[in-house]
Amino acid sequence: MQLRRWIEPVLARWWLADGLLALAVGTANLLTAGVSNTAGIGRTPWRALDALGYLLLLLGPLALVFRRRWPLGVLAAVMAVSVAYSARTYPEGGTGFTGFVALYTVAVHEERRWLVAAATAVTVALAVLMEVV
Repeated sequence: MQLRRWIEPVLARWWLADGLLALAVGTANLLTAGVSNTAGIGRTPWRALDALGYLLLLLGPLALVFRRRWPLGVLAAVMAVSVAYSARTYPEGGTGFTGFVALYTVAVHEERRWLVAAATAVTVALAVLMEVV
């Protein structure tokens, strides 16, 4: 199969595979936020995307490049970006997928006790954010 011969070398180079994943997630973030931004103009209390909003949309996926090396650090960075993005009341849907990928990485690469601690911290952070914002 032609496709398999192309995919195997990519997966053998973890940095290339994670870079492609970060590119796909970053693209999804930008598209989702762009659609939400366009659909919500005049009807929602969202702040229009500005330079900081676009920067936050790209910083989360950029951290995913290092997800195999530092899974917990990447999760913390992604959640910090997500909290900052949401606290600025940018359009919905921009950073959620990045958090799921980071949490999945922790589930796969870390011991169970770290996974439980990370999942608890993410849940508490999101609960506080939902209450505050």
